[in-house]
Amino acid sequence: MAAEQFANNAQSTLNGALDNSQLTLVVTSAASFPTQGNFRVLIDSEIMLVTGVSGSTFTVTRGAESTTPATHSNGATVTQVVTKAVMIQAVTPPACRVGRNASKTISNAIETNMDFNIKRFDTDSMFTTGASNDHMTVQTPGLYSIGASFRWKTTATGQRFGYIKVGNLPVAQVDCDDNDDRANLATLYQCTSAVAISLIVYQNTGGNLGIVSEADYTPELWAIKVGEAS
Repeated sequence: MAAEQFANNAQSTLNGALDNSQLTLVVTSAASFPTQGNFRVLIDSEIMLVTGVSGSTFTVTRGAESTTPATHSNGATVTQVVTKAVMIQAVTPPACRVGRNASKTISNAIETNMDFNIKRFDTDSMFTTGASNDHMTVQTPGLYSIGASFRWKTTATGQRFGYIKVGNLPVAQVDCDDNDDRANLATLYQCTSAVAISLIVYQNTGGNLGIVSEADYTPELWAIKVGEAS
């Protein structure tokens, strides 16, 4: 989902009539409008979602937000509007948190993607249970607060750590010592659309070792958009 774009006093007129199914429209002047989608315009009583801008030509989704696609006359007023959907999006940012209600065995000396089977919340279709449950996928680009927590089965030998990966890049890591089997980590990171966020764990204690899931402490991974893309 592209981030909503805004401009002050963005208004023009149609340069040419529009039927009830055309997916492009031409405005007399696009100077006051955003230079890219997404944004919304009102023509007569129809709301349209503008998904692309090329000069004075807008690519649109017709009949947005339960309005009815209609014909519009040459010279009809085109006004950028902030709608109910925009406001809901503003107060409900893209966010996702997932967990796991069963322990997981981690093989010795192998970096392992944690998989999850509980969706705590997901406001932007970032997570799918099933075959792709070892990551969440960013739909809306921006600055994200990303975090994770997990707990190793207690051991006094070897190395144990975990890290958050965005795409192919490690962005935060935590190491556990002999006296600390719980791990919490968090970071801020600029995420692009379609990038995967995952939790990787590793141990080399000499044999299999579990990531435990208990009533009061389960493996978790979360991400919430806190700012726009830079």
